[in-house]
Amino acid sequence: MPKFLMKRWHGYHMIALVVIALLFIGILTWYQWQIGVIGFFLLGVVLIYGIQARISFEKDLEEYISTLSYRVSKAGEEAVTKLPIGMILYNEEKVVQWGNPYVTSYIASDVIGKHLNDISEELILMIESDEKNQTLQIGELFFYVSHELDERLIYFQDITEIKEATERFEEAQTVVSLIFLDNYDEVTQGMEDQLRSRLMSQVTLALNNWANEHEIFLRRTASDRFIAVMNMKSLKDLEKNRFDILDKIREITGKEKVPITLSLGVGRVKIHSEN
Repeated sequence: MPKFLMKRWHGYHMIALVVIALLFIGILTWYQWQIGVIGFFLLGVVLIYGIQARISFEKDLEEYISTLSYRVSKAGEEAVTKLPIGMILYNEEKVVQWGNPYVTSYIASDVIGKHLNDISEELILMIESDEKNQTLQIGELFFYVSHELDERLIYFQDITEIKEATERFEEAQTVVSLIFLDNYDEVTQGMEDQLRSRLMSQVTLALNNWANEHEIFLRRTASDRFIAVMNMKSLKDLEKNRFDILDKIREITGKEKVPITLSLGVGRVKIHSEN
C-alpha cells in the first residue's frame, strides 16, 4: 500500500493520541487502579479495532487496484483492437510484423509479412524521409498517417469523409467571371442593323447554351459585356475544355466575316474550411 495512504491509519497524530491516552490512563491508575484497568481494557479494544480496520482497508484497496488494473488493461486491449485507428509494427527491413484488425479490414487482409512498399509507395517514401505526419491515399481511401520512428509504429486514421467534404466545399466556392466581346464596337461600326442584330443573337445564343451546359448563371450587362456566376467545379470543367467557348464564338462570327474575339476574367474569394 502506498505510504501516503497508510499514514491515514498510523500517522503521527494517531501515535500521539495513543501516547496521550496511555499517559492519562497511567495517571488515573495511580489514583484509582480499578478505573485504570478498565481504561487499559477499553484502549486495547480500540487498538484491536483499529488494526482490524487497517487490515480491512488494505484488503479492499488491493482488490480495488487489482480490478482497476484489469479494467485499464482491458480498455487498452479494446482500444487497440476495436477503435477505428489502424496500427502497424514493422522491423528494420520495413516488413510488417503486426497489424491490428482495423488494418487487416481496411488496408490489407494479408498485411503481416508484407513490405511497406507493397502497401503504399508513398508510405515508404514518408518513412525514409523521416516525416512524422502525412495524408496518404491507399486504394480508394485517404488516411492521416502518423509515424513513430523509435518504436517503428505507424498509425492510420481514415479521413476519407473529411477529404470528400473538403473537396465538395471547395467545389461549391463561388466564382465570378466577366466576359467581354473585345472588338464588338469596332467591327460592328457601320454594319446594318439587321446583320448586327443577327450577329448578336448568335453570340448570345451560343453563350446561353454554354452557360446552361456548365450550370452557369449568365447575365448581359452591356452590348459587349456579360457577367457569369459559377462554382469552382464548373470552372474546373471549363479549364479541362480549355474554355472552348472562345473558339465557338470565333467560329460563329467568322462565318459572318466579322471575327469577334472573346475575353474572360475570372475571380473568386477563397473561404477556408475549418475541420
